[in-house]
Amino acid sequence: MSGDHNDSGWRKRQIALDIKAENARELGLDYETDKTIMDMAREAGICTWLKPPSDVVERIERFAALVRAGERNRTWTQEHWTEYERNIAAVEREACAKVCEDSFEYAGDDLAQRIRARGTTPPAAQRPWVGLTDEDDIDWDGGDLKDLVKAIEAKLKEKNNAT
Repeated sequence: MSGDHNDSGWRKRQIALDIKAENARELGLDYETDKTIMDMAREAGICTWLKPPSDVVERIERFAALVRAGERNRTWTQEHWTEYERNIAAVEREACAKVCEDSFEYAGDDLAQRIRARGTTPPAAQRPWVGLTDEDDIDWDGGDLKDLVKAIEAKLKEKNNAT
């Protein structure tokens, strides 16, 4: 069986991956595209042929699809999401700063510097938020709803070392 029909499909996938990688690089994201699935399989010693039989290619690509699905389905903790959101915010902040630098003749550099500075949060503000638990006693005298809200606010401030 000739691999010619698979070569055109492989080439289309490679072009699509190259475009995806270029878009990611433009956004400042780390995205490696120099290696195809087959390149990685060769590097790992799974596939040692220069041009493997088509059934091997299909099996390796099925395996790669399973690995990708497993990664998509893994459980992310709040820390994962927080880090992910920080990374996205940093990319967006840098894009905005570049627009200012490139678009405003007089104040562009100053605006870009101010935008970038928003990404440098003092360490005290990076402490994790501590919420209320069932064991927390709220000092509330049974007054109206406004008093309850104030009591909850005071407890949260106490737990998060705020004044």
